[in-house]
Amino acid sequence: DWLSPQGLTKNKPVTWREAIDGLYEWRTYEKAMKQDHWDKKYLPLLTKAPIRLSNPCCSEDIAAVLATWDRDQDAYLKAFRAFRKLAELAKVDFPKVPKPTYALPQERGDVKEVPTDQEVVEWVLLSNRGQSNGEALSWHFGMMAAYGLRPHEIDHVVMIDNDVIQVPFVGKDGRKTKTGFRTVVPVLQQWVLDFDLRNKKQRPESKEPTYRWLRNSLRRHPYVKKGWTNYSLRHAYAGRLWRVGGAKLDVTTAARLMGHSAAVHEKTYRHHIDPYQIALRAQEAIAQNMEDWQERLQREILPQG
Repeated sequence: DWLSPQGLTKNKPVTWREAIDGLYEWRTYEKAMKQDHWDKKYLPLLTKAPIRLSNPCCSEDIAAVLATWDRDQDAYLKAFRAFRKLAELAKVDFPKVPKPTYALPQERGDVKEVPTDQEVVEWVLLSNRGQSNGEALSWHFGMMAAYGLRPHEIDHVVMIDNDVIQVPFVGKDGRKTKTGFRTVVPVLQQWVLDFDLRNKKQRPESKEPTYRWLRNSLRRHPYVKKGWTNYSLRHAYAGRLWRVGGAKLDVTTAARLMGHSAAVHEKTYRHHIDPYQIALRAQEAIAQNMEDWQERLQREILPQG
């Protein structure tokens, strides 16, 4: 329970300070949100609230805060979710406000342009040319390309038998990771050899997070002109997963390999999944219809009795 040791009775309403503390505890402990993420993503939303921290948290104040954005804004969507969870934790009725209409690109059905397999190979190999720490950069990009990892997961993985890797529950800092433990296989195992992934290349000691180190390196990479980011390699892995796995690959397995729920996977990679799922249903329908047609034909040709 995130409430104070003294507890709060029904006769004592939750203050805004207690409500925000509750949301902070839930996000940073239960959901393992990093402090800098909280400071950049959540705190600006909460500081917009025209309230005093000692005042009781109430539905009217929440409605007033949300009214500062238009419902089709990304900020409104984030604030709507944040204050809805805050209200739930504080046991305050969430006001009847307009639902967000902003849609993420994957929810709108926008298809991300991702590098082809040949472009991925060139991406990884070019990372090792003319750059300081080129071998480490090439290894990190190779891990993202071959295994579809997120940048912050790369340094924590452990390679086991047959080039299978494991992403642990806990990072080096002792904190629970957002995605939890999972086992991942390379879609194209040859890349493990081509990119020399069995020999780990440590990046330089730095307080800079991995994603920022990789992002900054792209400023000097030829592919920066294409508008691709680190996550383009992860999206390419998802497409390759469905292209190679085909109609026999199920959504749950694909989602577990990438470290998220089946619902998130379907929403994000629908344009990769649909062609193969549709192909599977079409093949099954055609095969069944052909079987039925042959049985009818045999009954008509063969003499009765």
